[in-house]
Amino acid sequence: MATLHIRNLKDSVKESLRVRAAQNGRSMEAEARAILEEVACRQEPEEHLYYRVRRLVEKYGPTDIDIPPRDIPPHDLPQRKSLTGAEFVALMRAAVEKYGPLDIEIPPRGTSHREIPDFS
Repeated sequence: MATLHIRNLKDSVKESLRVRAAQNGRSMEAEARAILEEVACRQEPEEHLYYRVRRLVEKYGPTDIDIPPRDIPPHDLPQRKSLTGAEFVALMRAAVEKYGPLDIEIPPRGTSHREIPDFS
């Protein structure tokens, strides 16, 4: 086990830690350890791409994007690399900054089209 010494801690922080430790029935050392373990080990789940795009549309408003028809053979489409969610969001932000709000309309997939659920 490693040891960590914290210098120049504000008195108000030490007092808050003391109160919190007492509320949780722990020593200040155990409370500080619990806080550090919780924060250091926490991994924020990555937000789903749908919700990121929806949040951007709510913030900046809708815009038009030309999406080619689905009946074009793949070899006739310009070749593009696959984007990660973060790259897509960065491109969307850049487009909003340059052209203004985005309004995305995605054409249905032929006869097997299902209704898009409303998650609002």
